Amino acid sequence: MKRDEEYCLSQLQRAYVLIICKSGTEQGVLEELKSLYFVKEVAKTFGRCDILAKIETKDIGELRGVIDFKIRTIPEIESTTILMCMKPFSEFLFA
Repeated sequence: MKRDEEYCLSQLQRAYVLIICKSGTEQGVLEELKSLYFVKEVAKTFGRCDILAKIETKDIGELRGVIDFKIRTIPEIESTTILMCMKPFSEFLFA
């Protein structure tokens, strides 16, 4: 494994989850997401999605588990789009 890959895997994994809910269920989904330990921020939005959630986990495997087994299993959620965060470019230059 390359040094940069080891560094990336040792850092917190962050992702933003764009969530589309069944009509009228947004507030309930928002409250349920707030109760999850790995959800660091959550907000109702206007536009293509209903809710934006920021997730932080210790590694990518844990991130996948949170998304697949904690978030996507909420019955009122119709669909999700996951935006994985990368390490800032400046960290590659000075690592």
